[in-house]
Amino acid sequence: MHEYRKEIDGLRFLAVAPVIIFHYHPATLPLGYLGVDLFFVISGYLITGLIMKDADKGSFNLAHFYIRRIRRILPAVLVVFLFVLISGLIFFISSDLIRLSTSLLTSLFFVSNIYFWRSGGYFGASDELKPLLHSWSLSIEEQFYLVFPCTLLLLTKLSKNKNFYIILACLVILTSISLNIFILSIGGENPAFFLTPTRIWQLAIGVLVALLAYRNPQQNKNINILLSYLGFGMIIVAYSYPENSIIPAILITTGAGLMLYQPIGSQSLLYCILTLSAIRFIGLISYSMYLWHWPVISIIKYVYVDPPSNYVLILGFLFTCLASALTWKFIEIPFRNKYPDKLSILLIALLYILIVASTALIFSFNGFPKRHPPLANSFSESISSNFRCGVREYLPFGASRACLVAGDNKQPYSTVLLGNSHAQMYGPAFVNALNSIDEKGLIVPLNSCLPTLRVNLSQDCLRKAKKNYEAIVSTKEIQKVIIAQTWHSNRYISSEGSLVSRKAREALAEATISFVNRLEKAGKIVYVLGPIQIPGYNFPSIESRKLAMGIYNPKHFFVGIEKFNEDYLDVVNYLHSRLGDQLMLPHQILCPENTCLFSNGEVSYFSDNHHLSPAGALLMTPLFDTIVKGT
Repeated sequence: MHEYRKEIDGLRFLAVAPVIIFHYHPATLPLGYLGVDLFFVISGYLITGLIMKDADKGSFNLAHFYIRRIRRILPAVLVVFLFVLISGLIFFISSDLIRLSTSLLTSLFFVSNIYFWRSGGYFGASDELKPLLHSWSLSIEEQFYLVFPCTLLLLTKLSKNKNFYIILACLVILTSISLNIFILSIGGENPAFFLTPTRIWQLAIGVLVALLAYRNPQQNKNINILLSYLGFGMIIVAYSYPENSIIPAILITTGAGLMLYQPIGSQSLLYCILTLSAIRFIGLISYSMYLWHWPVISIIKYVYVDPPSNYVLILGFLFTCLASALTWKFIEIPFRNKYPDKLSILLIALLYILIVASTALIFSFNGFPKRHPPLANSFSESISSNFRCGVREYLPFGASRACLVAGDNKQPYSTVLLGNSHAQMYGPAFVNALNSIDEKGLIVPLNSCLPTLRVNLSQDCLRKAKKNYEAIVSTKEIQKVIIAQTWHSNRYISSEGSLVSRKAREALAEATISFVNRLEKAGKIVYVLGPIQIPGYNFPSIESRKLAMGIYNPKHFFVGIEKFNEDYLDVVNYLHSRLGDQLMLPHQILCPENTCLFSNGEVSYFSDNHHLSPAGALLMTPLFDTIVKGT
């Protein structure tokens, strides 16, 4: 276990190549991002083996361990971060530059996973324009490196029983994966993806495998080869799994553990493939490739505004390969093997100071806004600015969670804003209306689902919607329910499991009326927010960059009312005939004088392709005043 294993470089290839394929062309390998999970297992395995080896010899030194980690990880990171910072200063609009600087600082201090959890996600349209988004995984690894060596060293002093360590590793795996599954079940896709407690099980699998291998160093070679092939097969199945769930993550991490458990026999075909020169070389530079590939893609997409051509993407990939090879040869290797500790730490400290000082200047000068037109800066400020509940405001509710807003925490709530992310986007108006009468309210955003019971976006959504309905009906304190949901989908699943694609919006309107009737029979007062005309593309991001480049068209800031009427007039008329004054019409505010506005020429009313920005949401305050005041 302690000798250099060439096939691990091949395993690194299996981790980094799918990640890069996914980021360049997601449709080719939709689960390619699972390569990060593979990296976690490798890291847990290698670090545990290193610590156990030195601890058994009595030569483990915590300070020396951290110095080695610093020399291994930070030089390449800082070079890439410096490139990103310079690129941001050249290309990024002021608000984007400030967001980039914030992500840079959180990445430097290894908490960017928390920052990206709270500031968006991983798979959204705006997320692909965050050059340091990939640093979330580095933050998790560094958090692991900060805690794990101390913990393992303490355990070695308390007990020499390896079985005790193995039991603890199993407990960590079971606890972490259970937490992951639980958070996913209540709609917490982002925290489950980004946070260390829900990810530590993958590193812990590497730890467990290392401990098992250390306890049983000699195994039957045929069994080792069989386990390796089994593990390799599980990795391939994980990458090709038909759906995104916890299952492929378990498959790929378990498969990696089986491949790492013992050395693969050098006579096996799998060993020969994994140790091919080209595959090994990519494995050797995989760390630098991971660091470089995403900033290059992200900056290209930012600069080009419209989707870049394949030719441009190929050039970006070639640049990534060249930069990765050079970083590996002239940064990684010298800092790891050549430079003395004092020189390495000095150079790293100087780069840290340079980057931190540069970000401080960016914050001090507010991102240097005079470089671009004021409207470009204004639009940029709206990007991903839609309302989000604070972490402390969340509480378990129904199928997922809800958040308490406005008023005093000790006050009861009587009004619920129910729906999906479109319920949450109305948060500023809802909070304003509640504050005006000094009351508290509840937002129940079933993200990626609808609240309706007859049709929804999936069978799982139907199940969750039913749980939320039951929770609302059974909560006597709830008197008013405001339904706010997306209306623009053209495909739903019925409660019988059949696909609804013809007259889909009419089907949703009928399902909404049915849902309202059920709530009213349960004694609730119900209001429904009708549809709005959406841009259909990431309006503030794209238009702000076009404004900065002087290639914008102000006609893109609105569409004629004819477009709304074509899409939604029948739905609105039907809802109004059934609901009367219980139907609130936000489009009447956004569509004055026969045009539907995405901006008033000063601010963007949208934060992305279909969510209202705070400026857009606040326009709806009169509607919510009418509801909560009963006027």
